Amino acid sequence: MPRAHASLLVAAVGAVLPACSEYELSPGDGQEAAGVVAIDVVPRSIDFLGAAGDETVIESFSVTNVGPARASLDPLTLEATDSFALLSDDWPEYLDPGEGVTVEVAFSPEAAQTRTGVVQVRSNDDDEPEIPVTLTGFGLVPELRISPDPYDFGAVAVGCDEGVRLSLENVGEAELVLDAITLAADPAFSLVEIPTLPFRLAPGAWVESRVAFAPTTLGEPEATLTVTSNEPLGSRDASLSGEGAGSGTQTDRFDLDDDPPIDLLFAIDQSCSMDDDAAAVAAELGPLLDAIDDVTDGWQVGVVTLDSGCVNDAIFDASTPDLQQRFTDAALLGDDRDVTDDEALLKLAHRALSQTDAGACNAGLVRPGAALHLIVVSDEPERSAQERAGWTWDYWLEAIGDATPDASALVVSGIVDKDDCNDGDDGYAEAIAATGGAHLSLCSSDWTGYADALAVASLSRTWTLPLSEAPVDGTITVTIDGAPTDDWHHDPDTNAVVLGSDPGAAQVEVTYEVRTACPEPGR
Repeated sequence: MPRAHASLLVAAVGAVLPACSEYELSPGDGQEAAGVVAIDVVPRSIDFLGAAGDETVIESFSVTNVGPARASLDPLTLEATDSFALLSDDWPEYLDPGEGVTVEVAFSPEAAQTRTGVVQVRSNDDDEPEIPVTLTGFGLVPELRISPDPYDFGAVAVGCDEGVRLSLENVGEAELVLDAITLAADPAFSLVEIPTLPFRLAPGAWVESRVAFAPTTLGEPEATLTVTSNEPLGSRDASLSGEGAGSGTQTDRFDLDDDPPIDLLFAIDQSCSMDDDAAAVAAELGPLLDAIDDVTDGWQVGVVTLDSGCVNDAIFDASTPDLQQRFTDAALLGDDRDVTDDEALLKLAHRALSQTDAGACNAGLVRPGAALHLIVVSDEPERSAQERAGWTWDYWLEAIGDATPDASALVVSGIVDKDDCNDGDDGYAEAIAATGGAHLSLCSSDWTGYADALAVASLSRTWTLPLSEAPVDGTITVTIDGAPTDDWHHDPDTNAVVLGSDPGAAQVEVTYEVRTACPEPGR
């Protein structure tokens, strides 16, 4: 039912006094007659009883000048919730003796339970200059209570999450229908559980909705849960807050050399279809080493093709005589008649890297602190998995990392069947992508730029700085010899800072907020 409207009604309840009388008023002089000012208000308490949500109840009270003198009135004031309203502001400034006015007040419940208000009638009454009219009404409507509200998750470690169940309760006197539940929030907050909508709640009934807080950065984000329903208010909000926290600041320091060590291992397929390709790879060695030489003299190279996993000939470095010829001979050693792992190069590389201790056939192949670049060459997919169902490319990549001093120093590149000119490069392609190596096509007739691409991949790990702790996203800062730099990125897979260019001999400091370990579930 729409809210009713009416005007204040002014009724003359007595005759107008003569212009000249015992009060000695002269016509039009605008002065009050001498005597007592007395105002009467009836009733002084109004009970609207109960009202439904679509109902408006109108009651009234009267204000009458019962004294012998003219009364001066101040504007009416209403002290109440939105449930009450004065229906007009047509209120006189004066009441002559015997005059009265009727005031209408509307009650439209905005919430359940008892609501109260006061209309203050103020005048120049000698005894009662302020007369309150008390208002009471009872809303027969639904009313939503969200609890807890507000709710503070407190400090939650970045990368962890906490949840809270919010109770949505009908504390009103009619059925509550929940129509929508939304969350306006920082991305750290999310609605993970709500009832199927629309959802009906009888008076006194309740249902839960769950909100999660999973901060990804430091700070104190906030959220607002809004529930829309059929209660007169229409929608109701609840406030949520929390803090993304770390466990302190860590600084890792790295002293970089002018000639950083780089260990290169070529694993080359020796199947009969690979003869020409192995020779082409050998021809790329000179340009590759020239490009690496521009940055460092600390490189060494090993070639493995045979099932033993031992390097062919020797571990080559800048002092090796006849390097190009010896590398070519090593790259072409063996064929598919005496090699069984020629198409399982990740397994072959793992076998080679597992024999690097003192006294083993590959002693010195992998040096502590050196970048390790594995370069596979094949026109077939990676076939190590054919022997065991669980021996997939990622199994072998993890095994290779475990066989080296620092898995974060490993990068895998490949000159492989990228363009499907033979049987494809499944397994190799994934390992290359996982470590950020150079993915080059064996199918191409033009290998221009291959040496440069392999050199970039070789050098990339020399500027890779493994962090000692897991950092909070967005908190890492890097300085080179004390000067801040933005020429870096964080690799979350290896938890390392990778510099964008060669800093030469320098001290690099990486400072960050440490990510706190999440508590175990149920604790």
